[in-house]
Amino acid sequence: MSHRIKFVMLANPDSMTNIYRDMSYGMLAVTGEVVGYVRAPRPYSFYTAGESGTRGWLAALDVKTGNELWRWYAVPKPGEPGSETWKDKNNAWKTGGGGIWQTGSYDPATRLTIWGTGNPMPQYDPQARPGDNLYTDSVVALDIDTGKLVWYFQYTPNDGWDYDEIGVHMLYDATINGETRKVVGHFARNGYFYSLDRRR
Repeated sequence: MSHRIKFVMLANPDSMTNIYRDMSYGMLAVTGEVVGYVRAPRPYSFYTAGESGTRGWLAALDVKTGNELWRWYAVPKPGEPGSETWKDKNNAWKTGGGGIWQTGSYDPATRLTIWGTGNPMPQYDPQARPGDNLYTDSVVALDIDTGKLVWYFQYTPNDGWDYDEIGVHMLYDATINGETRKVVGHFARNGYFYSLDRRR
């Protein structure tokens, strides 16, 4: 794709009007490769972490026009892949959490952007939202051009301990069984370090 795009998570998911005021973390700018971060101050009037009853999302914007190119939701609506993991009868998916407030990574070789997602809501009441609650507490890899989910790994299904996994996801090469592999590494809040195949 020839146009330039940037990624940003907004504190107010219903508004695109005050992008810079509502931004809760740095953007990831991409022009075929990572070209840098722009850090923005955390706003005082919003709290977009996993503790707020929002439906976390990520959007791609055209740098020149500001037009939204695609949007991906961390909590799928009924009928979408992953929605079967929200088995409650009170529509918890509408306020299911999965906030994103840490800048993700970009792999130019696969054209995937990789992000961690926050915990589900209500935060300490997993019985109120039975099921695995995809795609909270996960790492997700999205196609840079379409925003489609290519793969995911969930660290803690049906989290009841506030184990959001928005922390840094490192991209590097590792030798595994004598073979060089493209991996993504993450120190998870459940106490484990994960090395995942990022090309799958």
